[in-house]
Amino acid sequence: IGFLALQGGDIVTAKKALASMHGDWFVDSALITILRMEGDTEVADKTCDQVLSKHPRHKPTLINCGINEWQGKKDFRKARDYLNRSLAVAGGSAVWDEKTGKLLGVIDQEELRISQLKATKDAEERKSKADSEARKDSPANPSPNANPNGWQYC
Repeated sequence: IGFLALQGGDIVTAKKALASMHGDWFVDSALITILRMEGDTEVADKTCDQVLSKHPRHKPTLINCGINEWQGKKDFRKARDYLNRSLAVAGGSAVWDEKTGKLLGVIDQEELRISQLKATKDAEERKSKADSEARKDSPANPSPNANPNGWQYC
């Protein structure tokens, strides 16, 4: 029931059904997804390490760990590593490899978008700093009460 609930997106039922079997590597592989969806990416990461230490070529676990790194932790390099490792494992459903390839493309697009946003922000900050420096170096705007001849009024 737990795996079916997870497949259907019902993480509450999945967690209830699977929690009593925590410690079984296959159940823990599913718990990685639940933990990620609950926002507990650090525990999901540790669970990835535990499961993969016993079954380093389990394709669904590698994929789930990759998704945790990508969506949960924004570690694109590590996400790619997990996903590429899953592609290197022979067997399993062809759909897994197809979806993994698509995930890698989405990760590349997201990383490029973030890089472009950062470059734009950096350029705007440099321009703002340069504008500020230019204002400091230019003569102060005279006030409307200033005497252009330098005379002092009494």
